[in-house]
Amino acid sequence: MISTLTESLTSALHASRAMGYLGIDMGTDCVKVAQVRRRGRQFVLESARVVTHRMPLDPKNASLSLELMLESLDQAWAPTGHWFLDEAACLLPLPLMLLRTIDLPSSDPDEQQRTIESELSHDASLSADKMIFECWRETKGDSRTAAASVLGVGTSLVEEFAGALYQRGLACEVLDGLPFALSRAVTMGQTISAGASEPIAAVDWGYESGLVTVSVHGTPAYTRPLRGCGFRHVIDVVAKELGLEPKDTRHLICGSATALATAQSTAELQETVFEMAAAPLQRFEEELSRTITFLRQQRPSIVPGKLCLMGGGATLRGVAPWVEHTIGVPTSVWELPPSFEQSSHHAEQIRMLAPAIALSTLRIES
Repeated sequence: MISTLTESLTSALHASRAMGYLGIDMGTDCVKVAQVRRRGRQFVLESARVVTHRMPLDPKNASLSLELMLESLDQAWAPTGHWFLDEAACLLPLPLMLLRTIDLPSSDPDEQQRTIESELSHDASLSADKMIFECWRETKGDSRTAAASVLGVGTSLVEEFAGALYQRGLACEVLDGLPFALSRAVTMGQTISAGASEPIAAVDWGYESGLVTVSVHGTPAYTRPLRGCGFRHVIDVVAKELGLEPKDTRHLICGSATALATAQSTAELQETVFEMAAAPLQRFEEELSRTITFLRQQRPSIVPGKLCLMGGGATLRGVAPWVEHTIGVPTSVWELPPSFEQSSHHAEQIRMLAPAIALSTLRIES
């Protein structure tokens, strides 16, 4: 009897370790939830959902934003019941956080702390609330300055979010930073080879904003927001031109064109969309080009050899070839790495789930 009980406990322990965290990526437009399981030497995307918020989040109204996020989260796992609900690794929306790149003193930890606190105190929108923050040094590369990135968030928002998850029977074990989740996502498929050490840029083209993170050995070496480049600008322009609702426009311009093939070719549709959205696409191109140019001039050791697109903007039909042509850097959209079994989820959904999938794998022992 003791032997049977021991075997049962051991089996349960192995099963627990084989199941990843519930990866929760809270975006301004939708919540992405994913859970990964290890099966032998491979991974399985056990469950995944993308749920659009009732309305886009307002970064100036944290209370309403939290309400909308939790409402969408409840919808995400309610229909299936296939989640392993106990521990979560989470991302909060970047517009509700503070991201800064600062120059830190190279030696004195106390002086570094004072520098960070001084920098964060300058942000008026968050000054009424205490902040928790994560600071990491960027790769020095060719610069003589000790550059570091700081990601901060109001303590009250974190406590309310964690408390709401706890009420749902879920422990928030990890509150990650988006640059780290992006770095893990783009390096998950890399093997120990000559190409594994090559810098790669993760381009998260989100609904409200964009973010570029250059990953070196799975660690963020450079991070820069793409200001004014949210994918919603593309959707809004095309919706206005066609007289459609944004939701209908998104279905039209993103993902598979199978349903539209009888009306016009995929190439013709892409050309029309890119013409309509010329202004926001040019803005995105300029910001991305400015980032690559800066790296070539100031940080040549971490110039990315390729770009990997993820987020809502990565679902735009024909986006990868367009970025590669305009920026001049090999570009692809994020997809499940070879270590994963084939998934029944649509490829377009997978591109939006990349950070959530990366979050889930944190729990699985390598």
